Amino acid sequence: MSYMMAVADFREARRRASMEQIVARLRGESVDLLSYEDVRKKLRATVSPGVELKEIPL
Repeated sequence: MSYMMAVADFREARRRASMEQIVARLRGESVDLLSYEDVRKKLRATVSPGVELKEIPL
C-alpha cells in the first residue's frame, strides 16, 4: 500500500466517523466510547489464569 493510498484511507475513515457522529447526535444517541471496564464487566470477562511473562535468556 502506498503512502497516498494510506492517507486516502485514513481521510475516508475519518469522514465516515464524522458522519456517524452527526447522525448519532441527530438521533439523540451517545457518541462517547465505552469504558473498557464497563464492557469487561457486562461480558463477564475474566483474565485467563496461567498467562505470565517469562524472561528468556539469549
